[in-house]
Amino acid sequence: MFFMLIATFAAGIVAAGIALAAPRLVGKRAPRHLPPVAAGVAMFAFMLWNEYSWFDRSVEALPEGVEVAASYPYSNALQPWTLIAPRVNRFAAVDVGGARRNADLPDQVMADVLLFSRFEEAVMLPQVFDCAATRRADAAVGPSLEWVDVDPDDPLLNAACGG
Repeated sequence: MFFMLIATFAAGIVAAGIALAAPRLVGKRAPRHLPPVAAGVAMFAFMLWNEYSWFDRSVEALPEGVEVAASYPYSNALQPWTLIAPRVNRFAAVDVGGARRNADLPDQVMADVLLFSRFEEAVMLPQVFDCAATRRADAAVGPSLEWVDVDPDDPLLNAACGG
């Protein structure tokens, strides 16, 4: 987050410098309000690009075998542009490549669910999915599984079970 703040200020300084230098290169004088307006517009544009591209950049950085199962759009009245175009600020992925099956229980799959959120560390939760009974359990709790029934259209279940 600190580097994002530094990059935002750098974009503003560069834009203000260009707004000061460009008119002088062509022999004209820039209006006094041009550099601060250019800096503000550049900082706002960089902030928007950074917020809206976070999801795509995060997905591209995922290792092979990790599949995005669900994304969660975000809107906020304090950021009115998100009411028009919501942005994704968290998503869940399943490590399909590292999923494990037991030959004795062929309908069950154990896979790691990765939870990503903007400005937070990713959280990994080992989950057991029962594909036939449409339920899942947290494998990190202990030796006994507490099953939770899920909808057959649950994106995590579908990703872990392959479809």
